[in-house]
Amino acid sequence: MEQRPESQAPSQTEQSIWSDYHTVKNSTEQQVATALEYIEELSAQLNMSDQICIRTAEIYGQAAIEQTTDGRSTEAIVIAAVIIASREFQKPYAIGRIASVTDTDVRDIRQALSRVKNDLYLYTHCPPRAYLSKLTEPLGVDDSTITIAQTILDDLSNENIGGKHPAAVAGAALYVAADGDITQRDIAKVSGVTTETVRIRVKECRKEHPSESNKQG
Repeated sequence: MEQRPESQAPSQTEQSIWSDYHTVKNSTEQQVATALEYIEELSAQLNMSDQICIRTAEIYGQAAIEQTTDGRSTEAIVIAAVIIASREFQKPYAIGRIASVTDTDVRDIRQALSRVKNDLYLYTHCPPRAYLSKLTEPLGVDDSTITIAQTILDDLSNENIGGKHPAAVAGAALYVAADGDITQRDIAKVSGVTTETVRIRVKECRKEHPSESNKQG
């Protein structure tokens, strides 16, 4: 194979390939750097633990390797990674809460979350009770309401929990427990679901826990 003398300059084609390589490499590095900065920003906004921060970075790295990040908003993919990481540690952030804090459309978050979960096979389930602490802070409910909501969730049958949005179920329990201090619209906003979904879950909670329904009636 004929070798080019060391003094011979690379051809125009080779220069183009080398230039393209550096552009892609630098672009990828910049994307990762932007993602890490955004993770730090979210960490401060959401008071994320170090474990969740580290796991979020790992998930984003996996997404970059699988090219899930290509052509997609870095912020949306990072948010999806945060949600998955928080669920893995059973300290889930409700989609509505993150959407509000980051001023991101819930639909964009759901799309990114679905793509990351499917591409990386990251499916983690959290029970409704795990969402209570993340919902109570923005809703401003007191400890007694939280205790009642926990009791309501404990009384729910698996049939009324399985396959349903756990944050919506937790929010519905809080609504019933709050006895009119918060609205279904408030619950829907922080949970990241529709008011109709909350209304249905509230009806189920009242059916399973009639003592609170009678008290409010």
